[in-house]
Amino acid sequence: MPDAAPATWRAGRVLDAADADERARSFARMCAPSLRCLCASEQRFGAQIAALEAAPGEARAAQRLALLGCGLWPDGWAARTFSACFVST
Repeated sequence: MPDAAPATWRAGRVLDAADADERARSFARMCAPSLRCLCASEQRFGAQIAALEAAPGEARAAQRLALLGCGLWPDGWAARTFSACFVST
């Protein structure tokens, strides 16, 4: 809720520029905390979306098998025939 109008204001009063500026500043003070919270929430949400968008690429890269500077990817070929042996180290 905005601050109450000053006690000196009466019905029918015509606002001048200073009155309008004071009301605008009052409204900005009232909204600032809510806007900061909303902005921080949007930034966190944006970071989560970016992480989700990057996840498929990271999963594909984790399945990559390095082959002499080239690579065998799940959706591509290194040669017509290919074999590999996984050895734990």
